[in-house]
Amino acid sequence: MNCHTLTHIKRRAKALKKELGVPHHEALDKASQEFGFANYRQFHNSSLPQTGHPNARSRALVGGTLVRLKDFHQDGLVLKNPRPYDDGVFCYTHSGHIYLTRREVSVYRRQALAKEFRPMRLYLPYGKWTCLDGTQVLHNRDYCPLWAKSPIGAVNPIDPDTWVVMNEQKDEWYFDDADAPWDSKVSFQKCLRILDEWGVRNLSPSLLELLPAVVITGDVKMLKAKNYDKKFTNS
Repeated sequence: MNCHTLTHIKRRAKALKKELGVPHHEALDKASQEFGFANYRQFHNSSLPQTGHPNARSRALVGGTLVRLKDFHQDGLVLKNPRPYDDGVFCYTHSGHIYLTRREVSVYRRQALAKEFRPMRLYLPYGKWTCLDGTQVLHNRDYCPLWAKSPIGAVNPIDPDTWVVMNEQKDEWYFDDADAPWDSKVSFQKCLRILDEWGVRNLSPSLLELLPAVVITGDVKMLKAKNYDKKFTNS
């Protein structure tokens, strides 16, 4: 790994994150692009020896390991590594997935806490859609539906792959990337109050329940809507 370039990319990413209000993984991609790489993963991969790290297998972290991202002060859950022969760490954090070097994370001693890790991106509401019949739907930052409330107030989880037909004039938004709840305590508390109002703060939406499968497979695409044939509307 070119430590000189890595230091500059990480420093530039911090500045871009603050300047543009984007998640840290997007800031790393943008910073890497300024250095001539397609994204941060390409920089990381191009900087590794072709044979991989000699101790990669012994240093590799098992999927489901709870780690701390040193530079970004966030927790993350290690996912199955798409490149198991190197010492990179592929994990899912409160703001989304990211690929880092082993030296950029530390491992929690109390791994029992991994079972309690709930990435904010998967369960906190980013906004609310209102359907033509009055049904309301909370969705996350990736526009995956989380909860549906009927006109009479009944709240139920909703399949994250569902395409919601809504009245766009009644859209509501709770934060933007400059004050996302994983970076802002004010936004975090606001999102929790909304979940309290819906009576689902201590419940898990269907999307969050997919996380164990993502840990095993490393397939983060499972956490984003992909089957638009499922339509949700009672009108």
